[in-house]
Amino acid sequence: METEIIERKAREFEELTDLQRIKTLFERFLNNVEMKGKDHRRNAFFRGKVGSLSNDIITFQMEIHSATLLKDTEITLTRFVGRFIHIEGTIVGAAPNHIFIIRIDSIKLAKKARVSSRLNPGPDVVYATNFKVVRAAISVDSMNIPTFIKITFSDYENKLLKKFDKIKIDIFRPSNEEKFHLVQSTGKAIFIKDTQDPKSYLPFSEEEFLNCEEEFFEDIEDVIKDYKQKKITSEIIMPIIILNGLDDASPIGYVHIQSHTKKIEFDDLMEAKMLTFEMIDRIRESNTMLYKQKVEVLNISAEGIRIKLIDLDIKQQIQHVGGFNMDIVFKMQTPINVSVIIRNILKDPSGNQSIGLEIDGFRQSDKERYLDNLFALSRPTK
Repeated sequence: METEIIERKAREFEELTDLQRIKTLFERFLNNVEMKGKDHRRNAFFRGKVGSLSNDIITFQMEIHSATLLKDTEITLTRFVGRFIHIEGTIVGAAPNHIFIIRIDSIKLAKKARVSSRLNPGPDVVYATNFKVVRAAISVDSMNIPTFIKITFSDYENKLLKKFDKIKIDIFRPSNEEKFHLVQSTGKAIFIKDTQDPKSYLPFSEEEFLNCEEEFFEDIEDVIKDYKQKKITSEIIMPIIILNGLDDASPIGYVHIQSHTKKIEFDDLMEAKMLTFEMIDRIRESNTMLYKQKVEVLNISAEGIRIKLIDLDIKQQIQHVGGFNMDIVFKMQTPINVSVIIRNILKDPSGNQSIGLEIDGFRQSDKERYLDNLFALSRPTK
């Protein structure tokens, strides 16, 4: 069984189109080199050794013993040689001695080379712990609203009531008016500063706000009249957008604000927006799991770290997230908190699992401590 590599963070690539660069790549880095491959037809993995490149730089040979590849099968080949190389190809022929002819469909090189070498510390030198992992998704519907969300909504309703005439924070429901469904489907807010001014139905920014004149309201005059009858001077509907573990945006509810006595100014809108962000952070925190297990560090560098996972619960949660927070602890040192992005997950035939992590951020002053400890590890012992 081949070791499986699951890429979880898209690398930044440049595609090679210049034939001379492709020729140089094969001659200097790939000739007689083993690459990992994937057969897309059978979803199977294999290894093979790169052979000669054709004179027209359209195909190349590859010696593959561990797989039976049919003609027209699409494959992917990968190799790290200073930079990550990604080749998409198609099997177009075969020759004796397990030689396959592969047409080059595309060749890509990772733009970012690994800046620093990786160190392999012992388990008693450095470890990872205190994993804060946001659950993959929040399940919300009219029949099943988690208690922590109900409590959070109520708390922030009370905070905003001190500022505005009418506040309602709730999940989206089928019975909502059409404008709520539009906020939910677009992820954009509605802000009408003066319901009696047609210009107020145009957005400050089309990236964040709905154009009520064009996208929602069919007859502005009737809408203005309706607002006047209901004595509504200003209105805001903001989506409550939660990022799940894989950074997919999910609008789970809304903040509905109305003013009957005065116009809501833009500064008031921003204050409400900041409180909404604060509320979202609190919901995410309530939806976060903390794992205190000590985890072995397989290798470590200035930019990233690879850790070995054993706990089944952590393994299951990490399958569905794009990143998380954790502590890195060097021997005799206080923990260094980092946020990390999952680059890849490796599963070997024995069922062991490790994850490659890119360090995305540090607490204030922790980066310097981290680099100092790395430098100490890199120095040869006397």
